[in-house]
Amino acid sequence: MFEARLAERLRGLAVGLPGDRLTKLTEYFELLRRWSLKVNLTGFDLEDPTDEAIDRLFVEPVIASRYLSGTSALVDVGSGAGSPAIPVTLMLDDVELTMLEPRLKKSTFLREAVRSLGIRGAVLTSRVEDAARDHGLLERFDSATIRAVRLDGTVLRSVADLLRSG
Repeated sequence: MFEARLAERLRGLAVGLPGDRLTKLTEYFELLRRWSLKVNLTGFDLEDPTDEAIDRLFVEPVIASRYLSGTSALVDVGSGAGSPAIPVTLMLDDVELTMLEPRLKKSTFLREAVRSLGIRGAVLTSRVEDAARDHGLLERFDSATIRAVRLDGTVLRSVADLLRSG
């Protein structure tokens, strides 16, 4: 049911996906739906998701992934339930994803998602400001995604420190 609804939403925007990508997005949705029964991961009802929920959590990241082709290392700040990072990563070829999520319950979910979906990457239970003090992460990433995080100068400087020049 979800897979057909997502395909329909994407088709309405003239976005086609190979079947394996649609299958992976559906696997992520099912994992997110199951975990959301126990842990509040999103503000959306995933038992009967609205078009708004599907668009926000899946369609928007799929479209955004078009602008990130060529990315080999992606950092997601304040990953929460994993959107946009996980759908974006599932659309890209050969990308390593690092998700920064300060809340333990959500980072535990993200680790399970990375493992279950076969995503190459890591989840750090950390704020971006703390991650930017880790010399091993400085200038390591090609691109960053961020959603629902209050942006201020400190956050923006921290993200900039994690990105490679250019």
